Amino acid sequence: MNGGDQIALVLACGILAASAMSDLHRLRIPNAHVILMILLFLAAAPLLLSMQELQARLAVAAIAFGIGFSLFSFGFLGGGDVKLMAATLLFVPSAEVPAFLLIFSAALLASSLTMLVLQRSRLAALQAWESFRTVGHVPMAVSIFLAAAGVLGISGFAA
Repeated sequence: MNGGDQIALVLACGILAASAMSDLHRLRIPNAHVILMILLFLAAAPLLLSMQELQARLAVAAIAFGIGFSLFSFGFLGGGDVKLMAATLLFVPSAEVPAFLLIFSAALLASSLTMLVLQRSRLAALQAWESFRTVGHVPMAVSIFLAAAGVLGISGFAA
């Protein structure tokens, strides 16, 4: 990952952190966050990406959106989760997509288990956060943020 990619992903991680907090608090990802991510990508892409890399990222994001939309249609995912995942994948270099997906899977498993415990604890009723009180819902933006930050961390060590 080159320096420009890292800077763009750092900026995206700021938006992702805000999305994760919103998802934890309200189980909602504001459309404004997704729009900001797309605008950031549109501003950065012409400066940072070759045509081949641009096409690869657009393809990965489109595939993720298509799969996510199918899962949303069956009620397995939230619409905000699907949009945020596709927007995030625009910032992940194509060579780093397998690492992103691996970190995302591990983060989703960890957050699902954590939420399972928290949602069934007596403390959940005392929390103001919607994600603690709504049994069976996992704020997926947290895992998306952790995966993006993980890819950023790995790229820093590889450089």
